[in-house]
Amino acid sequence: MFRPATVLRPLKAPTKLLTTAQSKAAIILARRCLATTSTSTTSPSPPEPPFTPTPTVTTTTTQPLAKAEGPSASASASPQFQTQQQQQQQHNPDLLPKQQPQPLLLPYRVGRTPSSNFAVYELAKRGGNKLLTAIKKVEGDRAAFRAELSRGLGLAEVDAKGKKTVWVNTLTGHVIVAGHRKSQVVEWLEKLGF
Repeated sequence: MFRPATVLRPLKAPTKLLTTAQSKAAIILARRCLATTSTSTTSPSPPEPPFTPTPTVTTTTTQPLAKAEGPSASASASPQFQTQQQQQQQHNPDLLPKQQPQPLLLPYRVGRTPSSNFAVYELAKRGGNKLLTAIKKVEGDRAAFRAELSRGLGLAEVDAKGKKTVWVNTLTGHVIVAGHRKSQVVEWLEKLGF
C-alpha cells in the first residue's frame, strides 16, 4: 500500500534540497495519491505511470546572419552604390566626426576637475599686489612640467628682478606662474591633449 505521507516527507524537510524538476514531480505524485485515496472508496482506478521529468538542456548556437537581398544589400556591398552622405564625407574631411587629440607620452599628467575643467586658478596675494596662477592636479615629474610650461608660455626662467616666473610649491605640489595667465595655460594644456 502506498502512503501519501512518504511522498510529502521530502517536501517538509528543509535540509533536503530538491531540484525544481524533482519537487514538481513530488507534488504531482502527492496530488495523485491524495486523489486516489479519497476516490479509492468508490472504485479502484488503474495506477498512472509515475511522472519522470526530462532534463532540459539549453544550448546557444550562433548562426551567421542571413544576407539581405534586394537593392539595399547591393548598395552596401559595392562601392559604386554609396549613399550621398558617405560620398560627401569622403571628399570633405570636415564632415567626419572629430577625434580628440592623443596625448603625447610625457613624464607628467594634468588631471581635470569633476566638471571636466582644468584645475587652473588665478590668485591675488598681498592685497592684490601679487598676482599668481596656480595649476593643481599635476602628477608625475613636476619639474619637467614647469620647464615645458615656461617654454610654452614664452616666459624666462627668472624675471628682471631675479625672481622665478614659474615654480613648484613643494608642500602642495602645485605649479605656480607669476601673473594672471589662466587662459594661456588652459590653451597650452589643451594643445598637449590633456
